[in-house]
Amino acid sequence: MNEEQGGGGYSTYMKEHEAELSLHVANIEIDNGSGHPLGYTAYADDKLLQALSPLRPILNGTGSALVCKSRDLLGDVDEFIPGFGRVVNGRDF
Repeated sequence: MNEEQGGGGYSTYMKEHEAELSLHVANIEIDNGSGHPLGYTAYADDKLLQALSPLRPILNGTGSALVCKSRDLLGDVDEFIPGFGRVVNGRDF
């Protein structure tokens, strides 16, 4: 599967996993480099972000507690479920 070239991976995944889609709770995109994680972006509503707030102290201990709410889709299936992506130090990407 290849999601980078016209959504082929997305279409294939949706077709192959149609019966399980109701069990999906989030989409996570992590292909933006190997830099130190600074936090995450979230394509999610405020209620979900508030529910995740107990994770902040844990993430803060690693230096990655930054939270950026995204108005843009982060992945192929975000229009159906919340999406999350890493914010990384990209100086060496």
